[in-house]
Amino acid sequence: MNLNVEITSRDTIKPSYPTQPHLSHINLSLIDQFSLNAYVPLLLFYSNSNATSNPTTKIQSLINSLSKALTKFYPLAGTISGDNLTIECNDRGVLVLVARVTNCHLSQVLSCPDLEQLDQLLPTKERDGKSLFLIQISSFVCGGMAVGVYINHKIGDASSLSFFLNNWASIARADEVVIEGTESPVYGFEYLFQRGQQVPMLTGVNEMRERLASRKFVFDSSTIAALQAKHGIDKAPAKSPSRVMAVTAFLWRIAMNTEEKQKSSISNSIMPTFMEISINLRGRMDPPLSDHHFGNLSVVTTTPISNSTAVSSGSTESELVEHMEGLVRGIDSDYIKRLQSGDEYLVLIQSMAKAEEMFARGAATRYTMSSWCGFPLYGVDFGWGRPLWLTLSAVLDYKNLFLLTDTSCGEGVEALVVLSEEHMERFVNYPEIVALFGLKD
Repeated sequence: MNLNVEITSRDTIKPSYPTQPHLSHINLSLIDQFSLNAYVPLLLFYSNSNATSNPTTKIQSLINSLSKALTKFYPLAGTISGDNLTIECNDRGVLVLVARVTNCHLSQVLSCPDLEQLDQLLPTKERDGKSLFLIQISSFVCGGMAVGVYINHKIGDASSLSFFLNNWASIARADEVVIEGTESPVYGFEYLFQRGQQVPMLTGVNEMRERLASRKFVFDSSTIAALQAKHGIDKAPAKSPSRVMAVTAFLWRIAMNTEEKQKSSISNSIMPTFMEISINLRGRMDPPLSDHHFGNLSVVTTTPISNSTAVSSGSTESELVEHMEGLVRGIDSDYIKRLQSGDEYLVLIQSMAKAEEMFARGAATRYTMSSWCGFPLYGVDFGWGRPLWLTLSAVLDYKNLFLLTDTSCGEGVEALVVLSEEHMERFVNYPEIVALFGLKD
């Protein structure tokens, strides 16, 4: 159904205490610099579990607690410098839109979510490229709430967003035990990954301006177990992959099988396909870093672009799992130390540049997987209980993307798939997709 969303107020929320002068800027690390200047959306939905608390009271509690949270998370209230070298912690503030959905109950949205319509629950029109965090709080007729946020990838990754939201929530519900026991965020990783002086601001991920389509696919625990059980049948020795790997291999295989079988622009063979995987470095470092390290501490794996490192539509799911697990194993503490030396990062950037050039001229096809599974996003309780549902929405201008999150029970996987419109039509009509999800258009 079409949502009727009315913006009722807009305000800029600043930290409750001014940021000290010696904290006025944070130098971007090389990883930050090469992160896209793009906004990552997240929507969290809450029931009206406490009928005696009206939406106005809840919204005011959110705003008051946000101001307190920004005192510790002051970079979110800042801006990006024009030279792509620093975050200016200038207390510019975080824009908060308050809205109401006038024509439906939350249950109607959750029973059959329309990803395109959910865009209205996010502050999409406010993305200006300089703001680092944007919020929209929407109330439904029934008293249910949606909290929609955008985080600019320049300031942090999924781990950082999860850490902030859980801190904000603990302040909102006045959980002093959690607040006192939470370590303060650590900022600035230039000492770990030295920055470059002339790194371009990366902004576009869909340079061809293709029309993209997003669809959501929910894999419950039994479906995942069946996918895991398939592995090892066609390739010994048998080894059960993680739920993330099993789901990704299934989606990737079908995506390749439903591609247009175009020939490479540089050879007469079928275009090779590659997978990029976003990997959180915190637990892989020596010594490992905790989750309160706030910023970009994730890298995207990039395999050398050659026919020997590519896969094809004839690959089995076990072969795809083996390929992806090999990529992940390669990001170990030794590799990270080489990244920190600078030389390896230069090799990585050169490889990425070569890959981008090849993808742009039709010499290869790329898929990207990012997993948010395992982050405690379903623990973000502002005092109204856990989220009923969360989603990364459909406002993602990134072709051939698989974005995975936990289901609310923690045992399943929800996959957001972004393909070109033509590719998506073939994808949802593929027999195995129809058999599992009944999505045939």
